[in-house]
Amino acid sequence: MYHKGTVSLHVFGSKEAEVYSIPYQGQTSFIEDTASERPPFEDTSSESRIISPGYYQKAKQLSKTISKILSFRHLKKNWDFYDACLIKYSTIITGIDFIQQLSNWISDYDLDIDAPFVAPRTDGGIQIEWEDEFKYLEIGISPNNHNYEYVVINDYTSFEDEGETCSEETLIGLLRWYTLDKEID
Repeated sequence: MYHKGTVSLHVFGSKEAEVYSIPYQGQTSFIEDTASERPPFEDTSSESRIISPGYYQKAKQLSKTISKILSFRHLKKNWDFYDACLIKYSTIITGIDFIQQLSNWISDYDLDIDAPFVAPRTDGGIQIEWEDEFKYLEIGISPNNHNYEYVVINDYTSFEDEGETCSEETLIGLLRWYTLDKEID
């Protein structure tokens, strides 16, 4: 189901639905974590599309990632006892929106990527990262602007890059680099 101005993440499993409703700038994001053994589908109002069963596990993992990001709202100033900043509501929403978009990119671009590790940053941002034997990809959500910070490292080829972007194309390129082992141009 699609909601005006938002992206919905639907996960099917074996328990009742948990729905998070997060109002932000006049819009509401909905995240559903439902459960049955049938594969999920998206209703685009003009057509329905069946998502592969492999996507089911990834979507379930991403739902847990969203729950973890949502839990950052409970952190208070100085949560690390070293003067860490409060994680702003708008930063949490940006993190959730990124993971919801990641869900779409996994399906649309057939990306073979697991749910990322996520953690709060002491500057009030959110760190999203993937790591395997040779590659590391970090995407940071800054509390102060709408750009994403990124770091990529390939120990096998000694390739390293970092920067900032607000481009969806660049973010998809970073994810493809990680999953397909393509170098960043």
